Amino acid sequence: MEQIDSGPTYDAVYGGQSRVTAPEHDAHSGIGPTQIIVILKHYWKISLAIVIGVSVVGMIAIKLLPKTYTATATLLVNSVNKDPLAGEDVPLGLLGNFAATQIDLLGDPTVLLPVVDRLRLATDPDFGGKPSNDANGQRDVAAKALSGSLLVNQGRGGQVINITAAARTGPKAALIANTVVDVYIEQQRQRLFGPAAERAQRYTVQLAELRAKVAAAQEKVSRFRSERRLEVPSAATNSDLELGALQVLKGKLLDAESARRLLETESSQNIAGNGGDTTRINALKTTLSALREEEQTLGPQHPRLVEVQRQMAEAQRSLNAEFQSINDKGRARLQDARQLE
Repeated sequence: MEQIDSGPTYDAVYGGQSRVTAPEHDAHSGIGPTQIIVILKHYWKISLAIVIGVSVVGMIAIKLLPKTYTATATLLVNSVNKDPLAGEDVPLGLLGNFAATQIDLLGDPTVLLPVVDRLRLATDPDFGGKPSNDANGQRDVAAKALSGSLLVNQGRGGQVINITAAARTGPKAALIANTVVDVYIEQQRQRLFGPAAERAQRYTVQLAELRAKVAAAQEKVSRFRSERRLEVPSAATNSDLELGALQVLKGKLLDAESARRLLETESSQNIAGNGGDTTRINALKTTLSALREEEQTLGPQHPRLVEVQRQMAEAQRSLNAEFQSINDKGRARLQDARQLE
């Protein structure tokens, strides 16, 4: 005859509680789902109290944890294989790794340490700042903490890099992200335009030295002729004077060309939005970013929405006026240099 398992059986009630016994063939098989359901039904008050207590403790812990805000700055990198100053082509084989190289640079101490110095993060408690006699060590600690708070990834287009910074407040996160981008752009501009500017400056110094030597030689020749009472035909004298004047004009022309090239470089940087008072521009950008962040948190019927939008428009107008003033000054100086040339 086949034995049918009828589940757990209940014995007599002892002390107001029932005792649960398992079948003999399940004595060593562990607690099954049926036994768990029976236990929960029997001790449902204790189980409910445990669940509520754990939930309350979890909610309190979440409320007490410090809040973290993130801000993302988008950077468009240019991988065109033409150096506009040197006239040299960048090998095409290197363009595939161009974006990856820029991502490595954005997380390198050569970029992060200037950011630490500019924002004084070495003394910021959020980045491990504390009183210490080792300034370099504090800078390294802050740079390491800054690297941990940054997330740099490549966009879908291949030439877009997103820099996401995390901080305790929204404006601070936006300031860190924008400062990282500013330092990166300044270093890239220095790598691109620095050699040409150095060559132009070196050539200007060499031309000045040559002009001084020519003037000294001409003075010696004139003094020698005067002492020896040598007469020079008027035609030769006029020719020497004309050649000297021509050399002087040629030197001035080279100086004017160098000055014009430097001003053209500065003008192109200003048009790209990389010149001018970076402190004023960064402050306006930070204010605009904070207002946009606040606008996203407000509903369409919120009474502060109109005020926030007005402040955003005013900040944008101030930023545009700052860029326009920089561009106007650069164009005026460039026009004067071209007229002089």
